[in-house]
Amino acid sequence: MKANELDKRILNLLRNRGYETQEAINEFLDPTKDLLNDPFLLNGMKEAKSRIEEAIEKNQKIVVYGDYDCDGISACVILYKYFLSRNVLVDVYIPDRFDDGYGLSFDMIDEVIEKSKPNLIITVDLGVTATKEVEKVKKAGVDIIITDHHEPLQELPNCIVIDPKIENQQYPFNGLCGAGVALKLVEALSSREEALKYLDVCAVATIGDIVPLTNENRFIAKVGIEKINSGDCLESYKYMLKNLSLSRITGSDVTFKLVPRINASGRISKGIKVFNFLVEEDSKKREKLYQDIVKDNEERLLYISEGSAFIDEQLKKMNLSKDNILMVVGDFHQGVLGILASRVCHDYNRPTIVFTKTEEGTLKGSGRSIDGVDLHLALSNCSNLLVRFGGHKMAVGVEVLEENFSKLNEQLSKEISKQISFKNFITHEKYDIKITEKDINKDFIYQLNSLEPFGCNNEKPTLMLEATALKVTQMKDASFKHFKISTKSGKQIVAFSAEKHVEALRSQVKKHLIVELENNEFKGKVYPQAVLKNVYIKEIKLEEDKQRECVLSLISKYQSEESKQQGKVNEYLIYELDKLLNSLSQACFGTVVVVDGKSEADRLKNIYPKLKNFTLSHLPLANGQNTILINSRFVVDKDELVGYNNIVFTRTLFSHEKDIYLSSYNVYVPKNRAKLTVNLEKDRAVNVSVYNLLKKYNGAIRANNVFEWLEKIRACEGALSISQIMFSCLAFKELGFVKISFYPVFMFEVNQNPPKRELSSSTFMNKLAIRR
Repeated sequence: MKANELDKRILNLLRNRGYETQEAINEFLDPTKDLLNDPFLLNGMKEAKSRIEEAIEKNQKIVVYGDYDCDGISACVILYKYFLSRNVLVDVYIPDRFDDGYGLSFDMIDEVIEKSKPNLIITVDLGVTATKEVEKVKKAGVDIIITDHHEPLQELPNCIVIDPKIENQQYPFNGLCGAGVALKLVEALSSREEALKYLDVCAVATIGDIVPLTNENRFIAKVGIEKINSGDCLESYKYMLKNLSLSRITGSDVTFKLVPRINASGRISKGIKVFNFLVEEDSKKREKLYQDIVKDNEERLLYISEGSAFIDEQLKKMNLSKDNILMVVGDFHQGVLGILASRVCHDYNRPTIVFTKTEEGTLKGSGRSIDGVDLHLALSNCSNLLVRFGGHKMAVGVEVLEENFSKLNEQLSKEISKQISFKNFITHEKYDIKITEKDINKDFIYQLNSLEPFGCNNEKPTLMLEATALKVTQMKDASFKHFKISTKSGKQIVAFSAEKHVEALRSQVKKHLIVELENNEFKGKVYPQAVLKNVYIKEIKLEEDKQRECVLSLISKYQSEESKQQGKVNEYLIYELDKLLNSLSQACFGTVVVVDGKSEADRLKNIYPKLKNFTLSHLPLANGQNTILINSRFVVDKDELVGYNNIVFTRTLFSHEKDIYLSSYNVYVPKNRAKLTVNLEKDRAVNVSVYNLLKKYNGAIRANNVFEWLEKIRACEGALSISQIMFSCLAFKELGFVKISFYPVFMFEVNQNPPKRELSSSTFMNKLAIRR
């Protein structure tokens, strides 16, 4: 595809990413090997070639020593296979994360020298800061060449060092990964054509190590993926693709499917087994090795799940309206610290460090940062409190004595406040291209795919589709969380795990749908479709529904009385709501305004344009930024509001409704009271009919929230209102006849062996029942 064939919006996207001329865009779309830079422009490359050729000529033993992640293992594969092609005596060593630690360790040096007795060690993807370790190698009479791509220190190891990040060299690109540097070494040792043989391995490492997919990395990634898709690749890659049911792969497949499995063993057990799998030629041995890797990956996923659940509980105890860095300590597996930190950093938009305790009594952590915060610099200014640290501005590793943890937290917070304002933690809707329903077609998707592979500095374009009411239907799936959405013109949008968005999608409110486009192949035919990623509501709007308001009132009253928790409740006059919100909006975080009635929505619609530091949402936001919560169908649960300090309820309370008490929150409720206009019966005959209805359909009706469930139940017996059904159910819950859970997953169940209690003994029913 050429530049003149692209949609103007895609052209603008590429220009915004730095490809300003037609020539540059064409080179991006169809990169050639001319993009590859001369390897001899790298400092140390000429000397490395000379020493390696000497080793080959003299039949000397070479050891390749690499990191235990995908990049390091891939670099080992490249050099190992190249040296084998030249009949070189070569061994490969990959350190154990737990026994040996990261990098070129003193203990591993002893092991390598004792077992392999090498004449030359070549490191890949590590070693640029290993000045003392290099001296130990040299004292043992062994030569060493360092190839790396990480940030060097002022003092370099006293040996041949190749690293594109070293300053004062002619090499024009410093974004190569470790495997990329290994590839340039092969090119220097042999030829460009020889190096291209290993492009498939280098492509996986380049995409997986999150280096910029620009300059020669663009060629390596794109042509390397094409090489894999053509079948001209490692047999191990073919086996993985078959196992994953992938006929072709994209950059996203590499990022989310291949690389996590390649990384798993290095994180959980031993990275050398992945190297052995990748270079294995025997199919039976390869299969056995892969099954071991799969087990490691399953274990990794379990550690991540357990760790995430623990962190969620710890975050509830933090003050997100004040904390500018999130630091969590737990009994985590060391191999998943970085993944956990990355998830929290992404979800909460804060720099994050996740720590685990070591056997030595220290806390070892992995950190991730956001744009605008140089976490490595912040740690550098706290180095007096640290045992050790390393990394770069967006990702760090750190170790600290347990007694210094609190001081580190305090000092890091001060350092970060020097770099960034608290307002920068606010998340905003972002998209690259605005599309219409007509763009959900094969041609536009083909044009977008011409930008593949996606990754660092070539992110997948974010697409926005404007919408109002949409037709949403339940997909037939076991989880009951996936949906199909139809636009006005009949275009299809698939929404996975989207139960939290369903009511907003169905409502008449204006919204922006963040989507990705893909061609879905089914029974030999290709169907263009969109995949929903997020929903942003763009206006404050609710339809009047007294029954729904009554249900919300009943639930809030019941939960308040059941919990018996006390919190600070402040009353305000509804016509002074704007003054209240302006006073609370002085801080950017900590306040949520619950809007669940039409009159309140109309009032907020007029107030909102004048408010500062508030965003609209149909869901509570994890990072606790000030939110106008347009709560059209869901019951607000206190566990959903973690991260907020102030809760402002705007719906006028009914005269028989108890004030909403939520422990640890400042709650604001209107001082005004309203009459309950909905009739609620405590008559035995009415409640028996409700109970019989519930028993009849117990377990047969599935729903994602209480309103969906109530409407389905009511459809079975039209004479009952949803308010009456909810009223009876809450009384039944109090008496132990039924079980109801509203959060995090809605659940209703009739107890098979209920206690023998009279309906008249329900305190809740007696307090609220009103006869007209």
